[in-house]
Amino acid sequence: MTGKFWIRKRETRNASDFRRGRSCDLPAQALAYKMGMRKFVELSEKARRELGARFDIRRFHDSVLSIGSVPLDVLEKHVDWFIAQEGKTAKSQ
Repeated sequence: MTGKFWIRKRETRNASDFRRGRSCDLPAQALAYKMGMRKFVELSEKARRELGARFDIRRFHDSVLSIGSVPLDVLEKHVDWFIAQEGKTAKSQ
């Protein structure tokens, strides 16, 4: 039997059908997405907490997104670096 009989039809009607279909096709993708989302939120809250009023969400996003796709532990180290740099910038002003 060839693999073409096992390929799931990719036509969808709306976004929820698309997400449901994607989760069925690649179940680990939903888990990886959620883990990344939670880590991103955790790190942005950490930066907000440590920088206080100096925290700028646009600068945070620019910094985090500029490094591209990296493992979560590397992302965490980068955010620590970002917090240190933003703290230095604020102290020198």
